[in-house]
Amino acid sequence: MATRDDTKDQSKAADEAARTARTVTDEAARVGEQSARAGADMARRGTETARDVFQAGLNTANETFQRMSDQVTNVLGFNGPQAEELARR
Repeated sequence: MATRDDTKDQSKAADEAARTARTVTDEAARVGEQSARAGADMARRGTETARDVFQAGLNTANETFQRMSDQVTNVLGFNGPQAEELARR
């Protein structure tokens, strides 16, 4: 048969186990939240980097096309008054 002291000791041990379990659970939740935030931040940065690379590619293509267009216009003589006349026709 258990004595009062044994029952008190068991109750204290159960309380301490419950506190430890809460502490571990709280810490695990905190680490999980930090991990989720870090993952979201990495995804956002990756998306921004991809967008920037895509935009740079579009800008390069646009500049290249503009230079080619200017060169064709110059070679064919479609500049100045001649270009205006051609546009009217």
